[in-house]
Amino acid sequence: MEKIVEDCFFIAGSEMSSNIYILKDKKFTIIIDTGDGGVEIKEKPDFVFLTHGHFDHTGGVREDWGENWDVFLRKEDFIKGFPYHTPKNAKELKVNHITIGSFDLDFIHTPGHTPGGITIFEKNRKILFTGDTLFSDGWIGRTDLLGGNEELLFKSLKTLVVRFASDETRKGVEKDGMDIPLNVRGLFKDSISIFCPGHGPPLKL
Repeated sequence: MEKIVEDCFFIAGSEMSSNIYILKDKKFTIIIDTGDGGVEIKEKPDFVFLTHGHFDHTGGVREDWGENWDVFLRKEDFIKGFPYHTPKNAKELKVNHITIGSFDLDFIHTPGHTPGGITIFEKNRKILFTGDTLFSDGWIGRTDLLGGNEELLFKSLKTLVVRFASDETRKGVEKDGMDIPLNVRGLFKDSISIFCPGHGPPLKL
């Protein structure tokens, strides 16, 4: 487990597993994505938030965390069929914002890779967790699997740019559209400190 910044840790995913992010302050432990189960998460979290329903992000949820665990996934991703895996007792994520201890989390619906995909922004530390919507190298998640939609994914990218990019950059995107790969560092450096994708290394901006 690697420390990214104070209270934020990172376990790198393998070829078939997502990254695992752990937010931990003096009172609470939050996990964002759990990988495919190949890496044991040793301590029980207070909350788990899954960026989407694919098995490589949800498979690490452990049943021995108890029947009343707080594991959340948007309802659109409670899908039966490959590559989805809904953990037992997972709950529907119904809120757009929550404060847990020192963590102030915004949940931004970013469909396209999956119908219920989310991006999570930790506002106090300015950390953005994008799941498989957007990666550090500017490439985007695939849309050819069950529930994928390229048009929705590009709308989700625009949502992120409109919220987090500078005024000048935002106006350019709204006028001329977006070229892939995106310049993640250039787009988000003024509003985000750390960019944390579902696969590949985090990027300090």
